[in-house]
Amino acid sequence: MRISPSARLALLLVSLAGLSASAHAETEIVPDVVYGHKAGMALTYDVLLPEPDQRNGAGVLFIVSGAYVSRWFDPATLLNQLNPLGTPFRGLLERGYVLYIVRHGSAPKFTIVDAVSDVRLAIEHIRSTTAERSVDSRRLGVTGLSAGGHLSLMLGTMGETSPDGTTSLEPPVAAVVAWFPPTDITPYARALKGDPTMDFDQRLVDSVSPIRHVDQADAPTLLFHGDQDTTVPIEHSIEIRDAMLAAGVPVHLETFAGESHRFGIEANLRSFSMMYDFFDEELQGTVDEETADTPPPGTPPGQP
Repeated sequence: MRISPSARLALLLVSLAGLSASAHAETEIVPDVVYGHKAGMALTYDVLLPEPDQRNGAGVLFIVSGAYVSRWFDPATLLNQLNPLGTPFRGLLERGYVLYIVRHGSAPKFTIVDAVSDVRLAIEHIRSTTAERSVDSRRLGVTGLSAGGHLSLMLGTMGETSPDGTTSLEPPVAAVVAWFPPTDITPYARALKGDPTMDFDQRLVDSVSPIRHVDQADAPTLLFHGDQDTTVPIEHSIEIRDAMLAAGVPVHLETFAGESHRFGIEANLRSFSMMYDFFDEELQGTVDEETADTPPPGTPPGQP
């Protein structure tokens, strides 16, 4: 049985009303894990863990980034906020995923090139420590919004390099969910000339554009984009979807009619539900057929 967006909203509001400090007791929070240093500062991520007997053996990274600004916040706030960041984390924890809240060196001090380097360093550190948290390093997903979506796609399209430096291997994540991500940095490098985030050798633009790295080894990908987005036009998602389909990568773009660069609550709820099912399928091989909203990965979008 499918639940309408309005019914989902009502159920969510009821569940949030019942949340209290006791809900936090179910989730172990390991804050400020240091994965590297730069410019005399620590690079960190937080870990949110469900009860040990509820963990499903998979993990999801959330890349904290908006306009490549990666702010610190108390990770406990992710458990009970009704906003585009808070709500899906509670749902992922309830499904047994260990969550990694990843921050990178922030604009304006650091550029997009720095941010890409940081998240690659973060995933290497996380993969080296997954066993400590009962997570399979081959079952890691990543998600993010806007700049965070771009950085998520970088992890999903850039394979690791073999120790001898000659072979490109599979990407370090098994699934990507990206909300309204820039996929080609070229137009921004031109339009934002002088912006601190673009203050890098422009010959590196292709190296930080996910669309330039698409090949058949890329991670299965789910994209969300509003057709009224003027900050990151939907063409970014359309073009990388088409490139992935041509390469044989499982990918789906869900278009949200009338939505801009910040979704309304019903669009959020719909995308959260699709994300849950997508990660369940890609990281666990399971999905609830009765309530699944996500089309099979790789299905060409026949309708918005």
